[in-house]
Amino acid sequence: MAFFRERFSKLTQKWTVSSVSISQYNSKRLAKDIEKEGTVSYTDIMAVLTALPTVMRRYLAEGHTVKLDGIGTFFLAVQCTKTGVANKEDISAEQITNVKVQFRPEVEASGRKGKRHNTLVEDPMEWHYLAAEPKKPTDDSEAGETPTPTANVTINAVPNDATMGSVSGGGTYVQGASVTLTATANSGYHFVQWSNGRTTASITVTAEADATLTATFAADNPGGNGGDNGMDG
Repeated sequence: MAFFRERFSKLTQKWTVSSVSISQYNSKRLAKDIEKEGTVSYTDIMAVLTALPTVMRRYLAEGHTVKLDGIGTFFLAVQCTKTGVANKEDISAEQITNVKVQFRPEVEASGRKGKRHNTLVEDPMEWHYLAAEPKKPTDDSEAGETPTPTANVTINAVPNDATMGSVSGGGTYVQGASVTLTATANSGYHFVQWSNGRTTASITVTAEADATLTATFAADNPGGNGGDNGMDG
């Protein structure tokens, strides 16, 4: 069973729903539950889970993707400098400014007209409404209490045309978190504005509810400087 809660977005001025995480399971909890599913001991399972990040890190560094059957595939993605180079021969690793690990969940076809769904998601999913709990006063006596469940909010950031520029910063965040989105124009194009009317290439928004923000790019005027990042507002 999964839980959801209502959310009002100041960006869209509409009510929507968001999933709620009621707790977090760590490797030790996973190992205990995996032990119940088979004949492998807790100690052996923890040894595997502990070694897994090291092995995955090595594979990714060697240029491989890592697929965990039934879960999904991990691979590297890079972010580059805002301005490209005019000649293909000038491309170098020095243009890389950041490296991220991306995850693509495994999907499978269900019996319902071949509909595809994430293998980690039950099909069909059973959803239950979870009313928001009132905030409690904070004092020393409540230091050990379980925190109020927090919602996961997805902020999608996309360009109006991927050939003109790219956008970074989108993803899933804890409800209420501050999210910085950055629009980067490709050579020969410039940033215009975001779909919420903001005209600076880098903006910060609050993850209140699921939302999508589009960065609009346009071609430079003849004789323009090119690659303007739009930091004009």
